Amino acid sequence: MTKKESKEKRINDILEAAMDVFIEKGYENASMNEIAARAGISKGGLYHHFLNKDMVMLYANQKLMEPCEAMMEQIKNYKSVVEGLKFYISHYLKYWSDRKRELIFFSLSMTKAMSMRDIFKMYEQYVEKYISSFEAFYQKGIDQGEFIPHNTRNSAIALMSALDGVVVYMALDKKLKLEEVSKSFEERLVDPFILKGEQ
Repeated sequence: MTKKESKEKRINDILEAAMDVFIEKGYENASMNEIAARAGISKGGLYHHFLNKDMVMLYANQKLMEPCEAMMEQIKNYKSVVEGLKFYISHYLKYWSDRKRELIFFSLSMTKAMSMRDIFKMYEQYVEKYISSFEAFYQKGIDQGEFIPHNTRNSAIALMSALDGVVVYMALDKKLKLEEVSKSFEERLVDPFILKGEQ
């Protein structure tokens, strides 16, 4: 194992431990000591990587969003906007439905973010970036004749907010099946905009 791999593994171990501690104890009651113990490292080893638990939470959130950002970059390469949006919807929902623990942590982080400037700023940037990306993607569909003209910003906001909302419902309600939810999203947030003759 190289030094880089060793460092990455240590950081991942810290983040995994921190998520467990934050979920079990709540942010206020979580301590760096407990995170270090759970990760199997010394307190000094933990402080070598993170100055405080705010930084641990911030970094954990960034790591959780990396696959979503990769999905967004991937759909930009799709020639068909319809296929790109359907890919994103199904893969985004699957990503979170496979990670209930991480979703709980992410939800806890969002409530804490209201009082933590760095995390709040990260969420603000996330929302702004994703709305702009979806808006541009819907506009691309119009420009290349796949979609009828419509308010692309409203579509982007509806898609993003609905996706982020439904993943919580999927975690709470076992009757909500991934395939059915994905299909429902396609029928409401993709199909209505398809130019007749393109279906």
